[in-house]
Amino acid sequence: KNSTGIMGQIEEVTHNAIAFYWNPLESPAKVNVAVQCLSTDFSNQKGVKGLPLHLQIDTYDEYRESCTPVHRGYCQIKVFCDKG
Repeated sequence: KNSTGIMGQIEEVTHNAIAFYWNPLESPAKVNVAVQCLSTDFSNQKGVKGLPLHLQIDTYDEYRESCTPVHRGYCQIKVFCDKG
């Protein structure tokens, strides 16, 4: 939904991974990601600190099962909800 620069459909590979094709020579790919959990969902002490989640993006020349990515980027995210 609301993604741009993607060729074809987004394929859900597993419950926590997707795959799609894009051509960097035509335009950048922009993909919206929705996180359906809180950082505190995986912590024993609810609401105290929460655990960091990571978003990882691997770029391949061609998608194959045993292919090594040409680039890997990741960032840490924390998801909290407002009190009230």
